[in-house]
Amino acid sequence: MKPLIIILIVQAGIFGEHCFTIVRFDARTSDYPGTHKCNAAPSVTAETQTTEIQDKRLQIQLPPATQIRLELGMERYVNQPSYKSWG
Repeated sequence: MKPLIIILIVQAGIFGEHCFTIVRFDARTSDYPGTHKCNAAPSVTAETQTTEIQDKRLQIQLPPATQIRLELGMERYVNQPSYKSWG
């Protein structure tokens, strides 16, 4: 069975009138939970990553049993408000 991946779309403003400029998040760099040969899981290490966006929408893919905390930069009222969806 293939694991379910959650796809989350975040829009800048209810009508897309704002624009995301940057996203900052922590990405795990350790091999947590480690191998099956270890008695205890190694410490979790992470590094902060930053990505420029310049779009009114952001798509995030979350594998099972994960979580993410985003810091989003935004320019306000730079797009024409619209009811247009992304689908």
